[in-house]
Order: sequence, then C-alpha cells, then structure tokens
Amino acid sequence: MQGGEAVAGPLTNAPLWTTLSAVAGKTAIPVDVDTFFLNAGPTFLNAGPTAAGKVLDVLADHLHG
Repeated sequence: MQGGEAVAGPLTNAPLWTTLSAVAGKTAIPVDVDTFFLNAGPTFLNAGPTAAGKVLDVLADHLHG
C-alpha cells in the first residue's frame, strides 16, 4: 500500500482486517497503488499493455517467491 504505515495503519489495524481470508491465511501481499489501481484497467489512468505487464510482473514475482 502506497504511503506506508501512515496510510495502511488505519486499515490494517481495523477490527475486521484480520477476518479477511487472505490476511488470516497469510497470503495478502502489499501492492503499489500506482501499479494496481492507477494503471490496471480501461477506467483507470495510464491503462494499457505496459501497465498490465507491471501488474503481471508483481504477481509472478510473488507467486514464484
């Protein structure tokens, strides 16, 4: 999450955070807002094949460890 603990803290410290299946299962990963939300699709800024490739790179890196 972009902005570090200052931005993530209120979300990750919320009572329901630990009830999310990805969080409880230790499979949630931090992502860069610019890559995942500002570039990811036709309704977002800077959408296109380069942005989609960046998202796939992040996912592949995480899945391949």
